[in-house]
Amino acid sequence: MFRMPPMIEAPGGRLAVRQDLAHIVVRELPATGERRYGLAYQVWETDPRAFVRRVVVAWVPVEEMPDAMGFRDELPSPDGTRVRRQMWDMIAGAMSANELDPDSDVPPLGAYPPGVQHDPRLARGVMDNLEALRDTWCVFAAWQPDGEAFWVRTQGFFSCVGLDGSVSPRLALERKGLVTTTWLPVAEYSHDVEGLPGRRLRETFADGTAFLDGSPREDVMRPYVVPVADDGWVAAEHGQVHPAPSAPSAPSAPSASTAGTVTVRVADWSPEAVVGGIDDLTRQLTDDLPGRADDSRIVIRFVVGDHEVSEDEFFDRVRDEVPEASAALGRLVDRAAEVMAKEFLFSDPEEGVGLLARAVRAYGILAPDPWPTLTAYGRVVDAEHEYTFAGETVPAVLAARGWSSEAVDFVFWVMIRNYFNTLPDLEVVWTGWGLRGAVVDRDPVALARRVVDLHLDDIVSRRYEVSRHPGGLEQLAGDLPEPYEPWVEAFLVAASDRLTEV
Repeated sequence: MFRMPPMIEAPGGRLAVRQDLAHIVVRELPATGERRYGLAYQVWETDPRAFVRRVVVAWVPVEEMPDAMGFRDELPSPDGTRVRRQMWDMIAGAMSANELDPDSDVPPLGAYPPGVQHDPRLARGVMDNLEALRDTWCVFAAWQPDGEAFWVRTQGFFSCVGLDGSVSPRLALERKGLVTTTWLPVAEYSHDVEGLPGRRLRETFADGTAFLDGSPREDVMRPYVVPVADDGWVAAEHGQVHPAPSAPSAPSAPSASTAGTVTVRVADWSPEAVVGGIDDLTRQLTDDLPGRADDSRIVIRFVVGDHEVSEDEFFDRVRDEVPEASAALGRLVDRAAEVMAKEFLFSDPEEGVGLLARAVRAYGILAPDPWPTLTAYGRVVDAEHEYTFAGETVPAVLAARGWSSEAVDFVFWVMIRNYFNTLPDLEVVWTGWGLRGAVVDRDPVALARRVVDLHLDDIVSRRYEVSRHPGGLEQLAGDLPEPYEPWVEAFLVAASDRLTEV
């Protein structure tokens, strides 16, 4: 199932908006015949829940639409543009022909021509384009304080959208210009944004602050570049950005970081910048994080330099290239475990990917002693619905680090913790992960006593036991084939004896 965008409540909570992936409007400019794709959001009443309307938030040429199949690079310029236009016309047509209701996700494969239905590469390309549209195009940026309009960002350009359907053009600053290292036009990314009364937006950069006027304009089909004379620029003093004296003051409106999305900006991939970015993310994991989630999901976005980077890509690159970030990763994972003590959150609930799963993996591989932090995170994992921690993270950490005595202790705790949906048969831990090879040369009696003593409270409390899956030593005994090999027999008997003693 395609993951739906989150619902984002307006100030006051009466209305909400979310990105609409079941509706794209296609228009041609009268004078030139150029085609524009109208990307939409939905407006909803929240109590009772009721759809209100769709609003187009940005008009985008095909050259600035996602190109998941790489037609721009594979084909000569006119052909690449033509094929990309055919792709997006087909997607928009499938949406229109199926008259998808507001709660629908993207059109089913059967809505597309037979040539797409029977070509796995084309079918995957359609879905990849829609996923890119969902994740990085028309990203919610901020509400106006009165909740009557909101701002979205498309590749650094901002649009102000009224709940009544009125919209500004996509706005960029002449002062900042466009990024020159990307394949599509991208306005320079600001560090922070805040919606202000009167459909204005405060946009903060490292060197100062500018203000955008999001009033509706007659021509919304083309971006509007705000002249230097009109942006209200205030330069930063000694690294501190100050608002313009004439700028209206208002309480901060909910931004992307308070509506199910956390945004982290990192200057570059240097160790200092990466550590600073991770620590910034840690600070954003406030106690109210579960309340900000959308159906238990939190989206973490990184903007490194001028490029958006997914959560997975960021932490995988940190793991491979920035070992200096180990301590910062530990602080992040520890804080995540604290915040999720009562309610576990996900990066992708549909796929069972826990929040910060790749950060946990990176820390487990890089840290000199990751086991206490991995245990803290593992305790709060939703064993019924999360599959990444026990299914991917722990095996990856073991493969990278090997089997120390501490690793053995931790893996016995993982079995006791009982990730019953991920590990329904603990023989996979014994043979597949390599636990057997790590312990058969050790004294079975001494190890059994150690395991019981280390994890006594979790064992005797049976707090992690579920029907037909007790977890721990009891389940290991049932999952290993009988007759037991002598080492296993000695270990299980010694563990039983130790439990009787205590």
